[in-house]
Amino acid sequence: MKTISPKHQLIAKAGSVYLTLILTGIFAHFFVRAGIIEPGNAAATAQNILNRDFFFRLGLVSDLMFIVSFIFLGLIFYRMFQTTNKHYARALLAVVLVSGAMMGVNVLNQFAAQFVLGGNEYLAVFSEQQLQALSLFFLDLHTHGVHIGHLFYGLWLFALGYLVMKSDLFPGVWAKIFGGLLIAGAVGYEIDFLSYFLFPAYFGAISEFATIPANLGELSLCIWLIFKGAIRKDKHRVVYTAINSEK
Repeated sequence: MKTISPKHQLIAKAGSVYLTLILTGIFAHFFVRAGIIEPGNAAATAQNILNRDFFFRLGLVSDLMFIVSFIFLGLIFYRMFQTTNKHYARALLAVVLVSGAMMGVNVLNQFAAQFVLGGNEYLAVFSEQQLQALSLFFLDLHTHGVHIGHLFYGLWLFALGYLVMKSDLFPGVWAKIFGGLLIAGAVGYEIDFLSYFLFPAYFGAISEFATIPANLGELSLCIWLIFKGAIRKDKHRVVYTAINSEK
């Protein structure tokens, strides 16, 4: 009976984990935080958190699932690419582990933003307006932490792009397309990081375009991994069924 090779098993796993990472990241950022946080308006933001308490917690859990998926994806890619270039594969995994830990700590800022609004007795020394301001302060800290993380996410994309371009797992033209987009995306994330902290006046205009190559590269790579893994599984299923029918 023909079996699926270990590399194609890793491809299938990478596709499903990458999809989980993308979906959880989109949900937490664009559906939860974007719908709850009112920049510069502490009272409105606090009221949104209190009115949509479970939804806010769901976004927090989604962020944690994103982090777990990111770490697992780093481990899978390390196994996939360690024969391609062990130094870059190790660098990729190291960046993933460091940035994953940083993101985990940063999630505490989101939890703190909700916690200070929870009505705990020892917080009664603060006025309602002060607690609302503290809540928005923690959310702003979280935003700063996200952009610090972009420095490391850019490094991850550069290592991944290089490994994709050098790997024999991808057809020549696709390796260049995926790898090129990921490396361009890595540059975009570093530009996003620098503009946020060094040139905040221009950040809004720059950030709209800086991460587009990364978004295209990651999404297309994810789709290819899912498709390739599904095709291989289907071929294996057809072969297995044919062999059994002959018995």
